Amino acid sequence: MLKINDKVLEDLSTLDNAFDINKNIIEAQQLFNEYFDIKSFNQTKDFESNIWSFTELVNGQTYYFNFESFQPLLKFNSNLVISECILALKCWIILHLNSKSPSVTYKLFSNLYSICRLTKGFQTNYEKLIQLINSGKVYSRKNSKSNDYVTKTVAPETILRFINSFLSFSKFYTDLPIDPHYIQILEDERAKIKSSNSNRDLPPPKDILVFKDCIEYFFITHQDKITDKLKFNKLTKFFPVILWWDITSIIPMRPSEFCLIKRDCLSLTENTLTFPRLKQKRNKKNRTELTYDTLPIPKELHSKIIQYLRLTSEYESSEYLISFEAFKELTLKNIKSSINYEQKIFTREYLQKLIECFYMEVIKEEYNLEISNQLKPGDLRHIAIISLMMQGYDRVEIERLAGHFDLNTQYSYGNHMKFWIDTDIQRLTNQFILQNTENFVSPQGVQEYEKLLDEIAYSEFNTYSHDTSSNFIELNLGYCKDTTMPCPSFNWNFTGCYFCKHWGISLHDLQEKRELIIKEISVIYNSLQKKINYLVGLYNLHHLDEFGKINPELKTELRTTFDKIEYDKTSLAKLQYLLGVEIDELK
Repeated sequence: MLKINDKVLEDLSTLDNAFDINKNIIEAQQLFNEYFDIKSFNQTKDFESNIWSFTELVNGQTYYFNFESFQPLLKFNSNLVISECILALKCWIILHLNSKSPSVTYKLFSNLYSICRLTKGFQTNYEKLIQLINSGKVYSRKNSKSNDYVTKTVAPETILRFINSFLSFSKFYTDLPIDPHYIQILEDERAKIKSSNSNRDLPPPKDILVFKDCIEYFFITHQDKITDKLKFNKLTKFFPVILWWDITSIIPMRPSEFCLIKRDCLSLTENTLTFPRLKQKRNKKNRTELTYDTLPIPKELHSKIIQYLRLTSEYESSEYLISFEAFKELTLKNIKSSINYEQKIFTREYLQKLIECFYMEVIKEEYNLEISNQLKPGDLRHIAIISLMMQGYDRVEIERLAGHFDLNTQYSYGNHMKFWIDTDIQRLTNQFILQNTENFVSPQGVQEYEKLLDEIAYSEFNTYSHDTSSNFIELNLGYCKDTTMPCPSFNWNFTGCYFCKHWGISLHDLQEKRELIIKEISVIYNSLQKKINYLVGLYNLHHLDEFGKINPELKTELRTTFDKIEYDKTSLAKLQYLLGVEIDELK
């Protein structure tokens, strides 16, 4: 276990202007020899090695810090003592490895190498570096497999990381011969950069719902043929995707957290799931032990997990819920002799591969469906958080369920609320089409519209005309079957009595008045958008009492606004089904 005198880290981060290489090497060697992180491990022989390797447990990747790669570049700078600069670089890297993950530290290392390459060993070209930053670009590898370096236009966050790597090293290694004028300019440029508020691009609502239908249909149709070896293997192969969908769509869990769920994750007495939380600051306690959380889950999900445990019991024992041996045998086609698979676990990258296989082998090849916008492993966590917000959960409750250590992090999800509403309207419409909300939507879908199960019945949609006898009253749009007019549900905002059970319209009139109907329904949709904006505003309020609880009045307002949104959402779904109006037409 890592036991480091806090003063070691403090001394390394607050150096005197005169860089003492001998003192720093002693302290850095101590950090190297006592390195411990439960989420990663050091595979390097010793501090003197010119290539360090650190492996991440979460993604299974090994990061190689090749200090020798700097030597040819540093030879351009006659003012540098190359051996000392390399040692200083090692000291700087081990300092960051003790406060950050290997993947994050490697980005610092890689960025510094790119700048060293651009400036020919930190000697020249600083004007070009500043010009690149001003134009929103960085200098880096063309791609991960290429040794060619090019300029790229990137996000502001990437530029900040690019600058920070260089400024951090120059501040650490004070003997680096750089004109202070350039350092000041770079610090000024860094201060001007503002982070972008870009949101994750989620697949369109229809594509998500098709995936939902397919994954549920796949599970159901493989239950009755479990004795069929091919069906058995196919169910076992894609069961991790089923569990990923079921678990992370209700618990806002990161893909890496899902992959590290232990085999003994279920309670023996209750329907609960225990899983790790990984997104804590990488220091102190969080480096020596994983934090676990336990939350209730539906009985059906509990049963699915037990079924998967039984299906994979024939494979080599696994510490984690998802069996890597089953994945390797059923999915991996190119087994490489150079890779030690005994140390491998099911990672986010493997989950991504398995999801892609499901899209190809099941959705496309078996169900003959084309989906261009595919879900990625982290998408469901975003959707789950939006779902919690739309159910009226307050900030503290979502913070608890989502595992954020920064309370304000979740509110970047507020911009996805409109997307969530459109998805749910489509889901409700599908249910109306099925006539029974308990029924299942098969991947092939439903070919014909049917009337609603409730008291609203528009069988007249199937005809081009209707009986204009005394049983019907002609209206400006459609007709009324209630001869006791006037109607108490009449709304001056609309030409048609869209929400009245006595109202009907012929297919001929529906086609003829389509543009008018779309225009009027857009009023409801726009009103819904305003309510969503108001809800986002409520979430941005930080009304906590002295106990860290949300103000009760704010919780009431959240619930009231949510109920209004639910009403509008259901109304729009009914109209979309009955009148054949698509959401995109209302925007």
